[in-house]
Amino acid sequence: MLSLKKISVFAITIFSVLVLAGGCGPGGQVGPVEIEKEKPIIELALKYQPGDVTTYKVVTEKGKSIEFSGVPSKDVKFENARNYHKMELVFEQRIVSIDTAGIARVAITIKELLYQRVHKNNTLIDYDSKKPTKKGSAFGNLIGQRYTIWLSPAGEVTKIANISKARIAAAGRSMANRMALSILEEDQIKWRHSIKGLGARDKKQIRIGQQWSKIEDISFDLMGSKSYEKIYTLQEVRESDGRNVAVIEMETIPSSGSAGKLHKQGDENVFKDMFDNIDRFDGRIEVDLGSGRVEKCSENLYAKWIVINPSGKVQKNKEPSSLTMTSVRTYSLERIK
Repeated sequence: MLSLKKISVFAITIFSVLVLAGGCGPGGQVGPVEIEKEKPIIELALKYQPGDVTTYKVVTEKGKSIEFSGVPSKDVKFENARNYHKMELVFEQRIVSIDTAGIARVAITIKELLYQRVHKNNTLIDYDSKKPTKKGSAFGNLIGQRYTIWLSPAGEVTKIANISKARIAAAGRSMANRMALSILEEDQIKWRHSIKGLGARDKKQIRIGQQWSKIEDISFDLMGSKSYEKIYTLQEVRESDGRNVAVIEMETIPSSGSAGKLHKQGDENVFKDMFDNIDRFDGRIEVDLGSGRVEKCSENLYAKWIVINPSGKVQKNKEPSSLTMTSVRTYSLERIK
């Protein structure tokens, strides 16, 4: 059992660094729909045509917070804190060419940008290209910049090129320059342009109700790590404005795929067992089967940890205090033109 001394040490530590968790956990048991064998086989793959131009809006949000309620202890000082990051990027996607494997060379042009960052309740950056701003700003210099990606029929970014000019435009010594450059990091480019989930399938052709899955390990920093199985279900094909749109739902369940590795990490974190945990992790994909374009793609991750009397001391004749830590991460891609 944890001693009061250890609990107090943790309470102090937790406020020295705001927990920067990377995701969240299970959303409950998956309820697959019945496979409709009488329905025709659907080819669920993206299609590309040279010269095709599409405009998308991608929104990513990450938020981490710590909130204390109740009467504070005299021995341990608690302060509420919040980290928040949001980016909205509107980009034009033009298909340049397609190789024999169906992989498309795609020219990306940045059209609009919103970027917000808050650290420990303090706003560091609040930029919106739709609002008037002085010329030569780090984020403003990104508007109109281009780079090239290669997209597979499964929506995976396989290669990135021609990014140096955009990076030069955003370069500088200020914090704004560093954050603008982070938008052009390869892992960030892959994250916002890849269609999550389609690449995990064994077959391109499936029926309504069929499922496929992939394992993802998620780190919660001081709260340890977990492994989840993301299960995708072709829920339905609905008609929308004369188009057939495939709807894929994503849910999660705990996985033992990396149990050994995660168990080892968990052994080093004795404080996580103090907390009650609530998790949710889900998503959705919509694909126009006629044009082969992605209409929408989203993932939502949410996790909350709660501990009662975090200082380890019970104060007589007073309501118990509580410490709540929350981690949220969302991703949304939507065709707007």
